[in-house]
Amino acid sequence: MSGTAAPSAPSGPLRRHTLPAEQIAALARGHGGAEAVAGLRAGQLSKRLVLLRAVGEAARDTGRAGHWQRGYDLLARVQREAPDTVAAILLSPQVGEWAAHTLRRLRGAGAEPGIDADVAHIGAVAAAAAITAGADFAVEVPLRHGFAALPGLGRARVTGVQGVGEPEAGQEARETALLRGEDGCVAVESPSGETVELPVDLRAPAPGWEPVRRLECTADELRLSVLLDDLDPYRDPHGLGAASRLAEQGRRTWQEGLDGAWRLLVRDHPRHAEGIAAGLRALVPLDASSSGRGRNATSADSFGATMMAPPSDTTALALGLLHEFQHAKLNALLDLTALYTDPGQPRHYAPWRADPRPLPALLHGIYAHAAVAEFWQVRRSRSTGRPAADFAHFEFARWRAQTVNAAATAADSGLLTAVGEDLVGGIRTRLEELEGGVPEPVAHTARAAACDHALLWRLRNLRPDPTAVEELAAAWRRGERAGPRSAGCVIRPAEAPPGIDARMELRALLLRDPPRFAEAAAGRTPLAEAAPEATAADLALISGRADEARSAYSSVIAGASLDCEPHSAWAGLALAAAASTPSGCGSAPHARPEVAMALYAALRRGGADPAPAELLTWLPDLGPDPAPTGVHRAAAGLT
Repeated sequence: MSGTAAPSAPSGPLRRHTLPAEQIAALARGHGGAEAVAGLRAGQLSKRLVLLRAVGEAARDTGRAGHWQRGYDLLARVQREAPDTVAAILLSPQVGEWAAHTLRRLRGAGAEPGIDADVAHIGAVAAAAAITAGADFAVEVPLRHGFAALPGLGRARVTGVQGVGEPEAGQEARETALLRGEDGCVAVESPSGETVELPVDLRAPAPGWEPVRRLECTADELRLSVLLDDLDPYRDPHGLGAASRLAEQGRRTWQEGLDGAWRLLVRDHPRHAEGIAAGLRALVPLDASSSGRGRNATSADSFGATMMAPPSDTTALALGLLHEFQHAKLNALLDLTALYTDPGQPRHYAPWRADPRPLPALLHGIYAHAAVAEFWQVRRSRSTGRPAADFAHFEFARWRAQTVNAAATAADSGLLTAVGEDLVGGIRTRLEELEGGVPEPVAHTARAAACDHALLWRLRNLRPDPTAVEELAAAWRRGERAGPRSAGCVIRPAEAPPGIDARMELRALLLRDPPRFAEAAAGRTPLAEAAPEATAADLALISGRADEARSAYSSVIAGASLDCEPHSAWAGLALAAAASTPSGCGSAPHARPEVAMALYAALRRGGADPAPAELLTWLPDLGPDPAPTGVHRAAAGLT
């Protein structure tokens, strides 16, 4: 870095940041220990430096060089005196998020409200570096709702100001505070002249100062140290609902949960734990009321941080950490190495999503869920009691098969580079190495769950050729048995968001708490208490009462309005119909419920009143399945 608006150009060509082949191979198999993660972090430092240069150039191009320059000059000075300190600050997860966010805004719509505060945040980054290095400095930092936030350290409260916030369109954002450091003493001066002195130990709370708190735990001499970041203004890039400042009890809850989760990971997944210890730097707690059940996320721009919903138990937190850090590693690897030649269109079936996915997103799911399968492989032997073991068997069988299926889809895409092929091949090999031995009743339940998801995906995302549907409708009206024909589809996702997977909740209840499921199935426990989103038809299906389920789903479909597409009921009806046939869910027409749904709607619009279950029986062989091969394989899995 230099004192100019951006790092000065090198005298020779830039060298690409690369990883040694053995580290890429370790990452390709889904692991990658401390050495590989250190290589990824080094790559992220290069990325942050490039981002700083790009933000500086964009700030200059949009007339905001003044907002940028003073903070950048300070950061450059501290780098000359304490380069390791600046590197550590730049590698703070939310610094990466801030830089990427600001660059997008500057390149997109430079007049957006609040953008001056985004650019001026370079002063807060530089101040954090100067304070950590013990350097004397003076720099302006933006105020948001009266707070001056310092990444990785905390925030100072300056009273008597409104903060930058989001000013009205066209209004210049002018509210800043002057932050000074001299001889180890740091103070914030508000625009009105009020001064707040920060404590010497910024890890401790003090009047006007809230530190970012740290969670630390050790198991078998492997230490994990992360910030519990409930303060940084850039901690919630996806808008998931980051929690506000947690009370002390909330911090203790996270510490206790992390203690147990870390012991589990170190004991059962030491290679993954080693990488997590080397790379995870912050947990961003999500608000329990807005984050949804089990919702976690990782951003490509904030390597080292993960956003997590309050954990329901130790196992859930351990699995969430494992899953999300897989995404972090793959994001960092993608910054260094091309895994595909073209991202392609969002058309691939991902067994963990309700919508079609482009290849990069599919690869992310494969990489993360391979570790999920590995996690449940170990939990099978660690679980105490048959219900817990059966559920672990179920999760293992489900995610192992589904991830193998998705990996085959990626391999067949024709879009992978050589490194991408190695990654997908390494995952497939690792999954094949995992021991099987799933009890057949549990394996059948796992296959039914996979089939259910595939059928729902088809119903939500595939639209049959209208001409073929009208030909089928005409044949039905004539009372004919339609012969084989083609019924092509286009991918057009449903507009309504998917609801809670009620049948999955019932399957989990069946495996984890058989007595409670039996009570619900017998009507002795209200279904709304056992599985609030489930219907009587769902309960009949999961209980094995296929005829009852078929009748109940038919009633739901018949009672729906013409402008409503009851996807879940049609998938349930197809599953109930498949339960009565020797060929199972993969047989035509049960694997093509989207055609039956479209045909039923066409007949009803024409004044007919067909029985939904009879249409499934009446439909002919529709020829080759035009859907993405991944969803076809999943739907054919129930026999």
